[in-house]
Amino acid sequence: MSLMKSLIDKAYWPLYGEMKILEEIDSEETCSSLTLKGEPCPEQSGIVFSYVGLMIYMIIVNVLLLNLLIAMFRFEFKETFILL
Repeated sequence: MSLMKSLIDKAYWPLYGEMKILEEIDSEETCSSLTLKGEPCPEQSGIVFSYVGLMIYMIIVNVLLLNLLIAMFRFEFKETFILL
């Protein structure tokens, strides 16, 4: 499991730039600070679910933004073509 996580950390997440939320998910300090507040530490299954959920979210957002960009270019092209 750690090999798969390290592969994703090195190959997938850098596509989106620096993501500080990943450091918060993984850090041991988060667990110790939660323990001081009297809250339980997150379970391993919750951490995996948050990674997978974040991956799916980033894919969907990128597809939607790319479609929006294409639609904007098409609108500009159509508008320019009508003016000519």
